[in-house]
Amino acid sequence: MTSTTIESDQLERDARGILRVAGTRVPIDNLLHEFLAGASPEEIAASYPTVPLANVYSLIGHYLANRTEFDAYLRTNERDRDALIEAGRRQQSGLRQRLLSRLKSQEAGSASLLGG
Repeated sequence: MTSTTIESDQLERDARGILRVAGTRVPIDNLLHEFLAGASPEEIAASYPTVPLANVYSLIGHYLANRTEFDAYLRTNERDRDALIEAGRRQQSGLRQRLLSRLKSQEAGSASLLGG
């Protein structure tokens, strides 16, 4: 992907490389996913009040003019998101059991202090 083709004065790249609508915290991914799901520009603008309707139209036009690059960008972000979710799930694996075990240990310690 040539990032210069998807760059625009209406987009800003944050520290993690996510493209956001300039002057907002709204990722372009959100707007494009809604558009690709069939939402009209008016519906998208209503969902994101910080993004003026004219900008929504302009960003959709920019997407359509550079669809291949944007689609590659979206796929990369989805893969990254899925990898983060999976890593989180692996970290959470066994969490409930560890917490219950810790609780039982604390209860056992409290009971022995009380002479039980």
